[in-house]
Amino acid sequence: MPNEGCPPKTGIKAKMVTITRNISINDMIIQLESTDIWQNAKLAASTLIADRFTYPATATFNRNEVWVMNARLNELLDSNAVPAKHFAIHYAVFRPLPKPKEANNHN
Repeated sequence: MPNEGCPPKTGIKAKMVTITRNISINDMIIQLESTDIWQNAKLAASTLIADRFTYPATATFNRNEVWVMNARLNELLDSNAVPAKHFAIHYAVFRPLPKPKEANNHN
């Protein structure tokens, strides 16, 4: 059975998913796009490396805006750190990735 283990089709045809990528110094938020009900996906947009997010843990939406919370996970690693009382939430600015140029076959 080819769809074994897959959730049943719900009729929802989401084309974009936003992911918080938390891998040490290259933390960024990315968006994946699919045109075939998530059989395949491609990287569609990301935040700039200059727009660093310190330990992004979760994201939320407000209409078409994406907001990301700085979870301060580094404080969990430091036993001497004073626990934070406030957490920052930042607006994520996405930049579309350039489309790959198609190869020209001039024979």
